[in-house]
Amino acid sequence: MTMLRPAGPDDTETVYAILSKSMRLTWSWDAICAELGSNLAARVLLAEEEGEAAGCIHWWTVFDEAQIMNLAVRPVYRRRGIARLLLDAAIRSARGEGATAVVLEVRAGNAPAIELYTAAGFRTVAVRPGYYEDTGEDALIMRLEAGENLDFSCNLP
Repeated sequence: MTMLRPAGPDDTETVYAILSKSMRLTWSWDAICAELGSNLAARVLLAEEEGEAAGCIHWWTVFDEAQIMNLAVRPVYRRRGIARLLLDAAIRSARGEGATAVVLEVRAGNAPAIELYTAAGFRTVAVRPGYYEDTGEDALIMRLEAGENLDFSCNLP
């Protein structure tokens, strides 16, 4: 069973390991320390499977908008619904803090992530050509708006 919990400064090594094993470009150690220790807008949730760190989601909530900075699941734990669980939890948390929209950037070639976000109701609103410096790949800017009932997660389990 997957358990979610907030990450704090003591989880820096864990979050860094998840990101570095799951993504091409990752945040630096110092940036992760700052996010977990001093950035008041930052939120990070860890997913654990049988006591093992499986994934994490990192977002900022600023005024009425949440921006997902990272969503990563270690390769060995993929295709188990962990990313969807993390995304749903972040959306619900952001909504609880007053967010009326959630935005994110994703590599244009990351089909599994785009499929997840689309299923959750996100729509592509812009493209940043050549955004990713390691490959020159485009970034898609995706946005989820609150509906009339303010239920962001109506498309999530």
